[in-house]
Amino acid sequence: MYRINNKSFAEKNRDKTDMIKQFGKHSILLYNELESLGSISDSDIVLLANKYAIDSAKLMEFLKSRSIIVEVEDQANPPSVHEQTQIVETPQQPPMPEPVVTSTEPPKPQPQIDPSSLTPAEKTIYSKYGEAGVKVLRVYDSKKSFLQIADETGVSIDLVVEITDFIRTANLYSSPGQEETAQNRFAPKIATDIEEIDNELTDIEEFEINKNVKDPVKKYSIKYKMPLDMSLKFGQDGKLFDRYIDQNPKFRIVDIAIALKIPLSKIKEMLSFISKEYGIVNSRKITRKELRASYGYDSYAIYKKHGVEGLILYSLLGGDLGVDESIRQFAKITNIREPNRIASIINSINEILGVKAIIDDAVVEKALK
Repeated sequence: MYRINNKSFAEKNRDKTDMIKQFGKHSILLYNELESLGSISDSDIVLLANKYAIDSAKLMEFLKSRSIIVEVEDQANPPSVHEQTQIVETPQQPPMPEPVVTSTEPPKPQPQIDPSSLTPAEKTIYSKYGEAGVKVLRVYDSKKSFLQIADETGVSIDLVVEITDFIRTANLYSSPGQEETAQNRFAPKIATDIEEIDNELTDIEEFEINKNVKDPVKKYSIKYKMPLDMSLKFGQDGKLFDRYIDQNPKFRIVDIAIALKIPLSKIKEMLSFISKEYGIVNSRKITRKELRASYGYDSYAIYKKHGVEGLILYSLLGGDLGVDESIRQFAKITNIREPNRIASIINSINEILGVKAIIDDAVVEKALK
């Protein structure tokens, strides 16, 4: 049996930051549920881990190493005779006099922020998160980690995660170099309809290869001539591509590039060839909401800053390849081989994720050799 350790606000924030790094943002919900319990057993931890799709052994190791849980003696076992002899009774102190209570009504907290003095962006976030939202917005910087913002504002880290995501989603943040006034600060950027924001189109295209045509001559050509054309024109990559689209007629360029390890430029060339010669390629742009649903919550911010290449590197680093192999595959897929550029993208991704890790050019250069 374990008891939940009573930690300070700052300690809890650091634990939550590390938990996010190791298990993802959804692990905050697990932490909050854990914090609401007085004690917990091994089996309860396993159930909790399963509920949030986290490896129970890794979770247990994390909770113990961080002293989030502390093992306690089983209360069913009484202390030994030796332990009982060590108990020394202390004389009872006389009761303290009751304090004089002048009023039972608690003092009303005074608001620290005057809503009438808020900028348009601050009013937007104030209506959703109150003073906590305004505090976070005023110190927000895309380069700051969740923990930094929590420490500066006194807002819990789980709420910081939620508020900063809203700031990015609603485009409420303005870079420090942009000119601002009390009246027009952020005003052109305010988005009040979240559904409209979610449905905003990105430049990421989803392709669909439609081989089910009615014309028998065209159907024969697609089935027998197209694979031969792809092989003759694009070699082994053409064969892999044709096999992939047979099994995955609907795909995004990010997914097929990572799956086949084929350069983006060549994939675009093959798509253009099929479209021109056979007219069976349809495409549409996906929404911000679809992008996040497929590649993770922070993927949109990474895509906005680094485009498709940033999304590919983010997806590779989030897989099981390891940093070195991810860098090598990224260089092959994107044809970006400058160590300083790759390191810059990785460090930028870490900043967006709130991860305090810096990769220097030498690490990338070594991986590319």
